[in-house]
Amino acid sequence: MDLIETISHHIQAAPIIAAITLALLTMHYGVAWLWNRRKSASASDSEVKEYGGDGGLIADMMKAGAGNNSLEQREAKERENPPTSLRIVPQVPIRTDVAYNSWFGGHPYLPDEANWPVAPNDHMHFLAQINCADIHPHVWGGAGPRKGWLVVFLTESWPPTPLILYTQTLGKPRSAPTPSDKMQQWFEPKMETGLVYQPVSPRWPVQFGVHTMGMDDPFDWQEDNAITGPARPDPRTAIPFDIQQPHFRPFDWASTLHVLKFIKTQKQSQRSAFVDRNAMKLKSNTMNPDQLAQYNQTVSQMDGQLSKFQMLLDTAQNQAQTKPFTDTELEASFGLVSFFFGETFFQDNQRDYQRAMYEYCKHLYTQAPNSLPDTHRAYYESLWAFDARREIGAVGNIPRGNIDLFIGQDSDDVVLLELPSSAMMGWVWAENRDLVITMKRSDLRHSYFGNLGLHLTT
Repeated sequence: MDLIETISHHIQAAPIIAAITLALLTMHYGVAWLWNRRKSASASDSEVKEYGGDGGLIADMMKAGAGNNSLEQREAKERENPPTSLRIVPQVPIRTDVAYNSWFGGHPYLPDEANWPVAPNDHMHFLAQINCADIHPHVWGGAGPRKGWLVVFLTESWPPTPLILYTQTLGKPRSAPTPSDKMQQWFEPKMETGLVYQPVSPRWPVQFGVHTMGMDDPFDWQEDNAITGPARPDPRTAIPFDIQQPHFRPFDWASTLHVLKFIKTQKQSQRSAFVDRNAMKLKSNTMNPDQLAQYNQTVSQMDGQLSKFQMLLDTAQNQAQTKPFTDTELEASFGLVSFFFGETFFQDNQRDYQRAMYEYCKHLYTQAPNSLPDTHRAYYESLWAFDARREIGAVGNIPRGNIDLFIGQDSDDVVLLELPSSAMMGWVWAENRDLVITMKRSDLRHSYFGNLGLHLTT
């Protein structure tokens, strides 16, 4: 072979040699990259297992959510699906024939080793306990735990701070070690149940429904849609208030006293508000004689009403201790109200009266549904069924209202839990908004709930 033929042969062979060389280099560096990645993953797993020590809630939490290929594959698969959220609706009627593992209000169920969370100079309120097994696989794009329970707490002082315990053990009911005696606006039972003090919200079991973005909401009764049909009217407007109707009347001494105490409390609030509105004028001595006389007359009339109400309460409390409750005794008590304040008193104060009965029946019903008389149970279940569909909570996807944070498939922030202002639960979040707890998707992948955000919808 001459020189020209030799050079020509090498030129023709060069592409083959180059391709083989490139393949060998790729295999070499690819193996090294995979080895380093495996070592890095092993180190990460080791850090996860060491977080929180040998046991307890944090250790369970980290073990349950440790990253792995199956989780990544599941997330990748779920990202192909439309955004999905879980609707959380109070159960009405409450079933007594089945156990339930998710609820709003009442007391949390905690394992023995778990302590009630504390905050510096503050009180932690229990809000909800969610069974992770009920969370649909598509929610959060497949991230987050699907076993165990999320136990949700909130501080009492403003701005409130959320705290979540994650446990794989249901445990036993636990009361707050030091019940709060504060009266904050976002925990309505503190303010609105009159003198029948309720340190916690009622324990209301919840049911779940899946909602996919772009589809009609199967739990929304407030708007016409293809699933639920026409929007349903509020039963309060369908049944006019009439104190003579059985379902509007108290049915035992406790409910009678509750109504009377509640109305008295509202009258006290009205007097305080009136005095406060005129305090500056009195202090600056800017009232003319006629205005001052009118002011003193109004305060005197309010004091007289409160004095009469106290007489009513004293009489009713004595009767409650000495006589069984009957319609005759109720008529006697209500007769005194009409005698002191006029025949139209209950009609004129129907909002406060109905609210008092709503609160009393709600707490009694959630403690033991069958303890409510049939007439009252049928009526109030119609109210609660309507309120439950208006006061829907949610897990995942985007909030039902606007918040000052971008939430979506392209965001690292996700909605962990959304809780509405609720008459059923006694939650009032700053002018009837929704409370939204968010967290980082990267934290959710490892079931780490130590870095939460809190927002109010607008």
